[in-house]
Amino acid sequence: DHREVATIEFKLVKWHLIELLNALYNMAINDNIKYQMYNDNKMGEYLKTIINYGNEDEAEFALRLLWQLCFDERVRKDLNTDQELKKCIINLSNTCKSENLKKNCDGILWQTNLNSLNGNN
Repeated sequence: DHREVATIEFKLVKWHLIELLNALYNMAINDNIKYQMYNDNKMGEYLKTIINYGNEDEAEFALRLLWQLCFDERVRKDLNTDQELKKCIINLSNTCKSENLKKNCDGILWQTNLNSLNGNN
């Protein structure tokens, strides 16, 4: 089933969720703010929602952002404690048809060593 890309309207500006995720990704390249972005804004929960309920494009960009954030050790530790998200990423990696979506899942799994856990921890 094809879902529309989510949009956010603020005053006279209409943003597609993918545009916002891409802007956040570009900010997250800065190592000094990765953890602050993730922790202060409860980004893990938002990204989990997008990964679980967004369309394939939205999930791809959310996973890309999460992968970038995982280069911070504190983010990796937090992700390793989130059983629901780990299982979701492992499942997506094994079942998705999109090459980019799989690449982002596998990047997170590699970065966090979740692939060696097989979702059982």
